[in-house]
Amino acid sequence: MPQGFVLYYTSQCPFTAKYVSVLERMAKERNAIFQSVHIQTREEAQNAPSPFTTFSLFYDGQLVTHEILSEKKFEKILEAHPLNRNCESPYKT
Repeated sequence: MPQGFVLYYTSQCPFTAKYVSVLERMAKERNAIFQSVHIQTREEAQNAPSPFTTFSLFYDGQLVTHEILSEKKFEKILEAHPLNRNCESPYKT
Protein backbone atom coordinates (compact mmCIF):
# COMPACT_ATOMS: atom_id res chain seq x y z
CA MET A 1 0.00 0.00 0.00
CA PRO A 2 1.27 3.51 -0.77
CA GLN A 3 2.78 5.77 1.89
CA GLY A 4 0.98 8.82 3.25
CA PHE A 5 -2.74 9.31 3.01
CA VAL A 6 -4.77 7.26 0.55
CA LEU A 7 -8.49 7.85 0.21
CA TYR A 8 -10.65 5.18 -1.42
CA TYR A 9 -14.17 6.32 -2.30
CA THR A 10 -17.18 5.66 -4.52
CA SER A 11 -20.00 7.80 -5.84
CA GLN A 12 -22.49 5.92 -3.67
CA CYS A 13 -22.88 8.93 -1.36
CA PRO A 14 -23.39 12.36 -2.99
CA PHE A 15 -21.18 14.05 -0.37
CA THR A 16 -17.97 12.16 -1.15
CA ALA A 17 -17.23 14.07 -4.36
CA LYS A 18 -17.44 17.40 -2.52
CA TYR A 19 -15.06 16.36 0.25
CA VAL A 20 -12.47 14.58 -1.88
CA SER A 21 -11.37 17.84 -3.49
CA VAL A 22 -11.42 19.61 -0.10
CA LEU A 23 -9.19 16.96 1.49
CA GLU A 24 -6.83 16.98 -1.51
CA ARG A 25 -6.44 20.75 -1.20
CA MET A 26 -5.87 20.62 2.56
CA ALA A 27 -3.25 17.88 2.24
CA LYS A 28 -1.45 19.81 -0.51
CA GLU A 29 -1.38 22.95 1.66
CA ARG A 30 0.32 20.90 4.40
CA ASN A 31 2.70 19.14 1.99
CA ALA A 32 1.18 15.84 3.06
CA ILE A 33 1.37 12.87 0.74
CA PHE A 34 -2.21 12.29 -0.45
CA GLN A 35 -3.70 10.12 -3.13
CA SER A 36 -7.37 9.58 -3.93
CA VAL A 37 -8.70 6.45 -5.61
CA HIS A 38 -12.19 6.62 -7.11
CA ILE A 39 -13.67 3.12 -7.06
CA GLN A 40 -15.92 2.81 -10.09
CA THR A 41 -16.52 -0.87 -10.73
CA ARG A 42 -17.72 -3.85 -8.76
CA GLU A 43 -14.35 -5.52 -9.29
CA GLU A 44 -12.49 -2.50 -7.90
CA ALA A 45 -14.79 -2.48 -4.86
CA GLN A 46 -14.27 -6.19 -4.28
CA ASN A 47 -10.49 -5.73 -4.42
CA ALA A 48 -10.39 -2.57 -2.28
CA PRO A 49 -8.35 -2.78 0.93
CA SER A 50 -11.42 -1.95 3.02
CA PRO A 51 -14.99 -3.25 3.11
CA PHE A 52 -16.08 0.39 3.53
CA THR A 53 -15.77 1.39 -0.10
CA THR A 54 -17.97 4.49 0.11
CA PHE A 55 -15.15 6.31 1.92
CA SER A 56 -12.01 4.89 3.53
CA LEU A 57 -8.98 6.93 4.53
CA PHE A 58 -5.67 5.15 5.13
CA TYR A 59 -2.36 6.47 6.44
CA ASP A 60 0.77 4.46 5.67
CA GLY A 61 -1.37 1.42 4.96
CA GLN A 62 -3.46 1.58 8.14
CA LEU A 63 -7.17 2.41 8.15
CA VAL A 64 -7.75 5.78 9.82
CA THR A 65 -11.51 6.13 9.29
CA HIS A 66 -14.40 5.21 7.07
CA GLU A 67 -16.31 8.34 8.09
CA ILE A 68 -16.75 11.05 5.47
CA LEU A 69 -14.61 13.88 6.81
CA SER A 70 -15.39 17.55 7.17
CA GLU A 71 -12.56 20.08 7.01
CA LYS A 72 -12.35 20.28 10.82
CA LYS A 73 -12.14 16.50 11.22
CA PHE A 74 -9.47 16.15 8.55
CA GLU A 75 -7.50 19.01 10.11
CA LYS A 76 -7.36 17.03 13.37
CA ILE A 77 -6.17 13.95 11.49
CA LEU A 78 -3.48 15.96 9.70
CA GLU A 79 -2.29 17.36 13.03
CA ALA A 80 -2.11 13.86 14.52
CA HIS A 81 0.06 12.42 11.74
CA PRO A 82 3.73 13.16 11.22
CA LEU A 83 4.43 14.83 7.92
CA ASN A 84 8.14 14.33 8.44
CA ARG A 85 8.83 10.94 6.87
CA ASN A 86 11.48 10.20 9.54
CA CYS A 87 8.80 10.15 12.26
CA GLU A 88 6.88 7.05 13.19
CA SER A 89 3.21 6.81 12.27
CA PRO A 90 0.91 6.57 15.30
CA TYR A 91 -0.92 3.76 13.48
CA LYS A 92 2.01 1.39 12.95
CA THR A 93 2.06 -1.66 15.17
